[in-house]
Amino acid sequence: LSSAIDANGDQGYFKCSNATVNVSGYNTAINVPDGHINIDHSRVEIKGANRGVNGGVEVNNFRIKDSTVICTVSGENAVAVANGQDITIDNSQLTLSSTSSNAIFSAGKLVIENGSDVDAEGFYPALFGMTSISIKSGSKVKAVSTHDIAIFSKGSIQLDGVEIHAKGGSGCAAIAARVVKTTSVTDGPKIALANLVEKYGGKIAYISFVANDSKNKIWTSFISKGADSLQQNADEQLVNALNEVRLGSADSFLADYTKVDEALAGIPSDLSVYTDATANAVITARDAVLRGKIIDEQDLVDSWATAIEDAVKALVKKDVVDPGTETTVKYIVDSNTGARVEYADGSEFDNKIELRVTPVSKDEKSRLKNGIDEAAKGFTLAGLYDIKLFINGVIFQPGGKVKISIPLTEEMKAMTDLQVIYIDDQGNITIIPSEIVDGKIVFTTDHFSYYGVIGKAKASPDNLKSPHTGDNFPIIPLGLLAVLSCAVLLGSRLRRTD
Repeated sequence: LSSAIDANGDQGYFKCSNATVNVSGYNTAINVPDGHINIDHSRVEIKGANRGVNGGVEVNNFRIKDSTVICTVSGENAVAVANGQDITIDNSQLTLSSTSSNAIFSAGKLVIENGSDVDAEGFYPALFGMTSISIKSGSKVKAVSTHDIAIFSKGSIQLDGVEIHAKGGSGCAAIAARVVKTTSVTDGPKIALANLVEKYGGKIAYISFVANDSKNKIWTSFISKGADSLQQNADEQLVNALNEVRLGSADSFLADYTKVDEALAGIPSDLSVYTDATANAVITARDAVLRGKIIDEQDLVDSWATAIEDAVKALVKKDVVDPGTETTVKYIVDSNTGARVEYADGSEFDNKIELRVTPVSKDEKSRLKNGIDEAAKGFTLAGLYDIKLFINGVIFQPGGKVKISIPLTEEMKAMTDLQVIYIDDQGNITIIPSEIVDGKIVFTTDHFSYYGVIGKAKASPDNLKSPHTGDNFPIIPLGLLAVLSCAVLLGSRLRRTD
């Protein structure tokens, strides 16, 4: 059977208002070679056709408004919705698929607007607007191509305040425009975004080139966040365009702050009871949080939560001693560094004893470099401290072994194989046993002097690739009836798009 509905005469047109149309088993469901098609407040469902809603070139008045269209087409050069001039989809829901060509082909402008919802799948570009494509005013589009670019135009593509998920076939760009430069078409990108971001930080890029047909052309597409430019090979195929693109408002792609909020809730309400150094570390971690990051920076947001949790775990309470009731304490804390000392056997200190831990200058650290290389080759000094006990202003040595705990600095946390070294009065360096406990490095000694913390730099992973960019997929040659020469039957006549 040829056409279910055929307005093939001169000045023929098809108008459907407040109606339900179901077509099955015809080669073409609705055929209007003049291109005058209005579907308004209606539902149209087409099954088993080669052409769904098929327009023409004489009348530029093809509009689907406030309607639902469901169409699945197959067979050679099958197109669900086609027209030789413009197509406007206004506040409508379209579910379209083609197994051999485009879901929508417009030889003119393709406009999707006013909250329309389009789900389109094609063998070649799911959405092909020859002159231009405009998707705007709250519309939602999902476009998938199995063998080509998902959304393609030989003119400009304007995307404004919408939600779009586009995925190209294997090795193909998700969204791309390729134009010929003229006196009126100048250099610059031919895809424009308004009020939109790409979910994973993808960005628009373009490349100008002299094509094999000697024409000056411009490719525009999306590249990954870390890429510098859009690239093509000698066959004019894009080699680093994103294979999948998700566009939406920044609010729709916000990073998840759940872990951050949980970490913030775990901060004690009164930090004044903790040492200044450890309390300030919590405050610094808390104040580093910035709201409004999008999902491509989720790792950064999660790192803020981890920093807060680590700082809270490292909090050390101040020692408050009432001289009238207590004369000894089990441990002593240095208020500047958070370092702590206690007797290994559980003995107590006189409450008049004071612990002073003084970080040593960079110059002193540099002087010890050669000695560290000899004692522990491959290690780097992360911290050096002058550790002393005082009683009434006089240096005091403990009467037995003591356990010293030093909070790990950010530099130390970035290292592996942390070790404690002892530096004697002659500058000799000895590695002494130590362990990491609750964010502190702990060691035992029987006297005070210079002690340092050394470690190895962590290896940095390289050659990591984003799983969603599609950077490694070369764009395959665009096939006949697709981007290069998409042939579309309009009415009973064959129209070529090249």
